[in-house]
Amino acid sequence: MKGNSITALWRLSISLLAIISAISCGDLDSDLFIAVEDKDFKYGVARVLKRGSGWGLIDRSGKFLAPCEYSSIADFREGVAAATKNGKWGIIDNFGNVIAPFEYDFIFLYGLEDGMFAVKKSELQWGFLDKSGNVAIPFKYSHVSTFSEGLATVVTGIYKSKDYYGYEKCKFSVIDKTGREIISSKYDYIGRFHDGLAVVGIGGEVKGLGELILFARGGKRGYINANGKLVIPVEYDDASNFSDGIGFVKKNGKWGAIDRSGRVVIPLTYDRIESFSEGLAVVEKNGKKGYVDRKGNVVIPIDYEDANAFHQGIAAVKKNGKYGMIDKNNRIVVPFGEYESISFPSESEGLIRVTKGGKLGFIDTRGNVVIPLKYDDSLSLYSNRFQNGYALVAKNDSPVIIDRNGKEREDVVAAIHPVSPELVFFEAYKPNR
Repeated sequence: MKGNSITALWRLSISLLAIISAISCGDLDSDLFIAVEDKDFKYGVARVLKRGSGWGLIDRSGKFLAPCEYSSIADFREGVAAATKNGKWGIIDNFGNVIAPFEYDFIFLYGLEDGMFAVKKSELQWGFLDKSGNVAIPFKYSHVSTFSEGLATVVTGIYKSKDYYGYEKCKFSVIDKTGREIISSKYDYIGRFHDGLAVVGIGGEVKGLGELILFARGGKRGYINANGKLVIPVEYDDASNFSDGIGFVKKNGKWGAIDRSGRVVIPLTYDRIESFSEGLAVVEKNGKKGYVDRKGNVVIPIDYEDANAFHQGIAAVKKNGKYGMIDKNNRIVVPFGEYESISFPSESEGLIRVTKGGKLGFIDTRGNVVIPLKYDDSLSLYSNRFQNGYALVAKNDSPVIIDRNGKEREDVVAAIHPVSPELVFFEAYKPNR
C-alpha cells in the first residue's frame, strides 16, 4: 500500500458500523455521505459525514439538525449518543441538542448501559451521567466498569502506570444505579456481572487495557452473586465471565467449565478452551484441537492442528499442514489443501476469505467461489471479512472496497480503527448512486 493511501485511510478513524440502503434525502452536498447504519432513520435522524469537516445530523427530508462539526457521533441509544468535538466528549440528542457539555476526557463509545454513561472527567476521575446528561454518580472513582444487570464495579485507590494501566493499593467495590455501595470489597479484584455472577480475585496484579477494560493476572479466582455472597470458592487460577449458565475455569494449568452451582460440566483436562459457538467449543490438548458440546462430550475428535469456531454450521480446520472446512458431523465441506488459508469470522456475513498463490478471494458456505481470487493477499493492511455488505481488499497495492457481488465501490467511505489497521469499518455511503 502506498504511503499516501495509508494516510488517507487512517484520517477516517471513527468506527461506525453500517448497512447499505438506497435512501433519498433531497439534494445533498456532493461531499456529504450518510452513515449507512442509519438507513432506517431510527429516532428520525441519520448521521452524515462531510469530507473535510466532520459529522452532523439530518432528518428524513435532508434538513440539518446538527452541523457537520463533530469528530465522531456514536450510535444512538434511547435517543441520545456520545460525540466528540475539539478533543472532548459530550452527549447530544436526536434533535441535535447538546445535553451534556463537551468537557469530558472520555465517554464509553457504545453509549448507554442500563441507562447510564460511564464517563471520565479527567485522570482518575470517573463517574456516571444519566441519559439526560445529569451527573448521576459523582466523579470520585479511579476507574469504573459500565453497568451490567443494574450493577457496576468501581475502583478507588492508587494508580500507577506500567506496561498497561497498572493499579496498586486499589479497592474494588460494587454500586447500584443510585451510587449506593452494595458490595464492600474484601477482594483484590471484582469483574462485571454476567448471568448474575461476577469473577472475584485474591492476589495477583490488576491491570487495564484501554479506558474501561480491567483484568487481573495471577492470584486465585472465584465467583460472587449480586448480594456479594461467595457462591463458587476462590480456588481457580483463572476464570471467565459466565455466559448461558457456563463459566470457563483453569486449575493446575488445565481448563474446563463449571455451571452456576460450581459443578464441573467440562472436565479440567484441556490446555485451552474457547467460547461456545453454535453449541460447540474448540478445545486443545497436547497440541491438537477438537470440539466439545455443553455436556463435555467430545463430538469432533481432537486431532486437528488448528480449529476455529463454527459459523453457519461449518468451521475452518487444519490437518497435515493444510486447511479445509468441516460441518458439525466432521464431514468435509471444503477439501483440505484447496486453499492456503481460510478465514471465517462470525462477522463475515456468510462469505469466507480464502487465499492461494498470493491472491485473495471469497467463497460461500458450500465452497463455491463467489468473488474470484484476484486481489492481493495483504492481511496485515486490510480487512479479512465482509462487514455490512463490504470488504476492504488490496489491488496492485492500493485499497479497494468491494461489495458482496465483487463490484468495486467508490461511493462507500471506509475507516480504519486507530488501534489496528486490520479493523476496518464501512461507515458511510453516497445515496442514489
